[in-house]
Amino acid sequence: MDKSKLEKMFSQIEDEIIEDRRAIHSFAEVGFELTKTLSYVKGRLDEMGVETKMLGGGIVATVGKKHGPTVLLRADMDALRMKEETGLAFSSDNGNMHACGHDMHTAMLLGAANVLSKSVDKINGRVVFMFQSAEEILKGAKCMIDAGLLDLFKPDVALMIHTLVGIPLARDTAVIGSGGVGAPSADFFRINITGSSSHGSTPHLSADALSCGAEIVSSLGKLIGREVSVSANAVMSFGVFKSGSAANVMADKAVIEGTFRTLDESAREYLRTRVTDVVHLVSEIYRTKSEVDFFSGCPTLKIDDGLSRR
Repeated sequence: MDKSKLEKMFSQIEDEIIEDRRAIHSFAEVGFELTKTLSYVKGRLDEMGVETKMLGGGIVATVGKKHGPTVLLRADMDALRMKEETGLAFSSDNGNMHACGHDMHTAMLLGAANVLSKSVDKINGRVVFMFQSAEEILKGAKCMIDAGLLDLFKPDVALMIHTLVGIPLARDTAVIGSGGVGAPSADFFRINITGSSSHGSTPHLSADALSCGAEIVSSLGKLIGREVSVSANAVMSFGVFKSGSAANVMADKAVIEGTFRTLDESAREYLRTRVTDVVHLVSEIYRTKSEVDFFSGCPTLKIDDGLSRR
């Protein structure tokens, strides 16, 4: 199909993409709890006459022929648990918000499916559309892969597009990552500390979980600056620390949640080991017991150099 015909087709569906994005934005859903979003996406694909399959909490759609190369195009669909205060006419009012652009990603992939479903005779092979749940908790892609996504469709390449804001680029600019690591790994962990309580006047009778937790946060924070090379571009952050119920009672429990990211897989594995080591060593000093749970994570994104050049 020549460029002018493609541009005409894109222009014809632009309003549909905007409408899809705003609809999905208005009922933002999170994690794997995407009842309305899944129904909407499947309904739109059905309207296009595109074959769909529910898989691993998401939707897979295909156009083209089973013989020849297979290209997988992927978008995420979930939002965040945060109240929207934009005042937009299509704002979400259910306590969730599409603040990371997944509504756009989903609408754009629906747009791609729309164009390609009208151009099946031009496709030398097959295009697989992967609509993924639970990206924000780093579980959706793995769930779809575990359900057989790659075995069923055997894609030769996989591509996705992500919105980019805050950088002064002209409208419709596409930034293509060069070969190599294109995005950091991400690991989320939860630390449960169990000690024993006492009155604040007799702290020596307690095993202070709160103080233990404070020391753990401080010690883990030093791992990045003292045990990991600056070339790994690693960062560690803590977003949750819950402990205690009264000012004059020594806390017997504490919960800490944090995350670390790095561009180096070996540094990632080292940090996973050392986080566990440090937590247990500090806990022993404070006479408490601690458990570390890496409850979600994903490896570094590695971009194929040949595909990037093409």
